[in-house]
Amino acid sequence: MLKPQKPFHAALPIEAQQMLRRACQVQNTPDDPMAKIKAIDRANSKIRTMFPRLFKWDET
Repeated sequence: MLKPQKPFHAALPIEAQQMLRRACQVQNTPDDPMAKIKAIDRANSKIRTMFPRLFKWDET
């Protein structure tokens, strides 16, 4: 019997989910049209340093 999979969003801890949600709410401005992308990238980097066990690195 197959084990039911967790919802995709449950793969990250609550803190990481909240960080990504906040980053996605950043609005682009005329001065910085890539503000949202930069915020998501910063959140992603911070999450990778806070929770390295969640990310596998391919060593080929």
